[in-house]
Amino acid sequence: MAMASVLPEHLLEEVFIRIGARGDLIRASVACKAFRCLITDPAFFRRYRTLHPPLLLGFVGCVHPGNTCFIPAGSAIRFLPAEAPHPNAPAARAFAAATADFSFHHHPERGRSSWPRYDARDGRVLLMSYDYESSLRRLVSPELSVCDPLTRASALLPPIPGDLLASVTVEGEFLSFFDAFFDPSGPNEETGIRVLCWASHFSMTAMFVYSSLSGSWSHGASIVFSELGLDVLDEYYPIMHESSYAYGCLYWDVHISNKMIKLDISSMESATVTLPSDHENRYTIFVEAGEGRIGMFSLQIGETENLQSLHYSIWQNQS
Repeated sequence: MAMASVLPEHLLEEVFIRIGARGDLIRASVACKAFRCLITDPAFFRRYRTLHPPLLLGFVGCVHPGNTCFIPAGSAIRFLPAEAPHPNAPAARAFAAATADFSFHHHPERGRSSWPRYDARDGRVLLMSYDYESSLRRLVSPELSVCDPLTRASALLPPIPGDLLASVTVEGEFLSFFDAFFDPSGPNEETGIRVLCWASHFSMTAMFVYSSLSGSWSHGASIVFSELGLDVLDEYYPIMHESSYAYGCLYWDVHISNKMIKLDISSMESATVTLPSDHENRYTIFVEAGEGRIGMFSLQIGETENLQSLHYSIWQNQS
C-alpha cells in the first residue's frame, strides 16, 4: 500500500499497463481505491487493450446448416470455445459456462421485426436491421446496435446522417445493399471502438465509419468501380458482400472477375489486386499467413453445388 502513496499516478499507470495477465490486473484493481480508479479509467482501458489484444476465446456459430449472409436474431446460435492445447482453453471454458445469451431475445424490438446478427468481435455482437422500400426498390438507412451477451446490455448507434448517404448516391440509382462490421484492426486510443458500414449500388460502394469516441459517423471512402478499371457485370451483386481482412486492409472479390478490391483502413485509399487468370469463377478471400505474408483461400464451384474444391496458397504479388 505504501507504493500507492510513493509512486505518482503516471508511473503507476506505466506499471499496470505492463501487466499482461488480466487476472493479475483484476487482483491489482481490488487492492485499494486508488488502484481501482486508475485501472477502471476508460483512457487506461483503451490503452491497455491496444497493447494487450483481447484473448481469442472461441467463435460464435449457427448450429443449423444453411447458406445465409447473416444469422437472424433468435436462431440456434451457440458459442464454440477454444479447446486444449490452445492456451486460452481454461478462460474459454469459463466463458462458455457463464450465462452468455446469444439468442438476443432480450434485445428491445424498437419497432423492428428482427435484429439479425452481423458481426462478433472482442466480446461484442453487432446487430443490424433495415427496411426496404419495395415501391422504390431501395434500402432505408439501417439501425445498428452493439450488444454484450454476458451483461445483456445493448447500445443503439445513431443513424447515418442523411447528407452522408446522399453524398454517395448517384442520380437515378438507389442503394441496394448494406453491410456492417466491427473494425477488424481492433479498438485503439485514437478511435475507440469503430463500426464500419458500407453501402453499394450499381456503380460504386461507400464506407461509413462510426467512432465510439466522437459518437458520430463520418464518410470513410467512396469506391467508384469505373475509376478502378472494373467492368461491373452484375447490377445487384457487383462484388462479394463478405469482405476478408489482412494486415490493415479489407478485400472484396469482384463478381465474375479475377480482380479484388483492396481498401486500406487507415488511409481509406482503394486499389485493385489482380488474381491469377483461373480465379475468374472462384470465390477468394485473403488471410494473414504470418511474417507479413498473405494467404489466399479460393473456392471453386463446379456445375452443381456439391462439386466444390477449396485451394490455399501464399499470395506472392502483394503490391
